[in-house]
Amino acid sequence: MRFLQKIKNADVKRIKLFGITIYKRVRKDLFFYYYLMGIKCFKRDLKLEFYNKIKKYVKNYNKIYVLNSNIGEVYLFFKYFANSIITSDKSLVIATKKSHIDVINSLKSKCKYILFEKADLNLFPDVFSVKGKKFYVFFTHKYYVELEKDIREGHEHYFERMQEIFSGNQISINKVNINEDIELSLSKKITEINLNSNNFVIIIPESNSCSDLDEAFVKQITYELKKKGYDVFFNTKTGFSESIGCKSCFLNLQELFKLSEMAKAVIGVRCGLMEYIAESGTPAYVIYKSFKNRLPEEFMSAQKAYEGFSLAKLPENNYKMKEYIVKDLDDYEIITGNITEDICKIQN
Repeated sequence: MRFLQKIKNADVKRIKLFGITIYKRVRKDLFFYYYLMGIKCFKRDLKLEFYNKIKKYVKNYNKIYVLNSNIGEVYLFFKYFANSIITSDKSLVIATKKSHIDVINSLKSKCKYILFEKADLNLFPDVFSVKGKKFYVFFTHKYYVELEKDIREGHEHYFERMQEIFSGNQISINKVNINEDIELSLSKKITEINLNSNNFVIIIPESNSCSDLDEAFVKQITYELKKKGYDVFFNTKTGFSESIGCKSCFLNLQELFKLSEMAKAVIGVRCGLMEYIAESGTPAYVIYKSFKNRLPEEFMSAQKAYEGFSLAKLPENNYKMKEYIVKDLDDYEIITGNITEDICKIQN
């Protein structure tokens, strides 16, 4: 028998000494209860803790919208729904990532916002109140779990779910508009990496949800593009691009959008960036793969990912886009030829 044991699940954490529980932490709703030797000694209110961290920012507002999501959902919210929802001077948006600010600014939203990167509201409800202020969370962990379940069962498209949530709010479409200062900063960066700005293709190989593009495919399509005279820019967090002679540098979201407007084409795994970049009007080749980091019962196939997250189903879009489903390595061989041939037609 181990003298000291640590036991943990989603709601309870225990520490046992010689088989006797000496410490226990229990989560119930948005409270943590702490016990020592079976005696309750402390309680934490997660809502109140969150409020105390941001109260100096929200004191003049009574409706607070917290962006607890990645780029794609934030882009859709501000493109289609924000104009109808955020209408009061007493409303504030809390962005939890710097990329959220890029989306807000590029879609010219008139909302008031702050950046607060320390927020983690995955376990919070969609709507809650603290000290007379109402908070709306876009979106919670529960939202994503239920959405993926419905998509696996063939019941839903992700934009339809957003429409259900924001039912009663008329769609009012904003368009991405990039400021001149972004063009200047981008020009300096692409000059430094010697990118051929007149003839290049962007590759986006990584995603938070879909599995990343396979390295062999990325190398092959890069080889084919470079053989036909294209420069290749990689938007990646890794140093992989350097090993195959491609260009890469850090770009913020607005700079990447502007770069995509200059590109001959964008090739990418399905991700929030592809939602945003597709609006540039540049031909986009979107590749759907199975989701990563999921339990067996949560498995999302490439086919289901396509059915539930297809960009072609977004309303009033003028995307120049083709979508591909990759289930195995043989599919890569087919789409490599299709994509490179199609890009060459664009060039000519």
